[in-house]
Amino acid sequence: METRVEPIAASKMIRRILSGNFLDLHLVSSEYELVHITVTNLIGETKVSSWEEVFSGDNFLAIDISRLLKGSYKLSVHFATKSNREEIFSLA
Repeated sequence: METRVEPIAASKMIRRILSGNFLDLHLVSSEYELVHITVTNLIGETKVSSWEEVFSGDNFLAIDISRLLKGSYKLSVHFATKSNREEIFSLA
């Protein structure tokens, strides 16, 4: 399953869930920047929080979601220099 998301300024994000254990993010950036990635449940509890460096070009990040229970979650990617991106995803 692959979901493509439209570009955010000079960056874009592609996400897919691999093997039920990782959320695989592909971030493309035109410059070096820091991003803050969070996964929260629908009542707002932060379940995963990670600061990552992204460089100019393609960046591949694997976020461990193996400890998450079945349900719906919000993925947030906060770019230090650009707008934020949020999406809902579900684990079955």
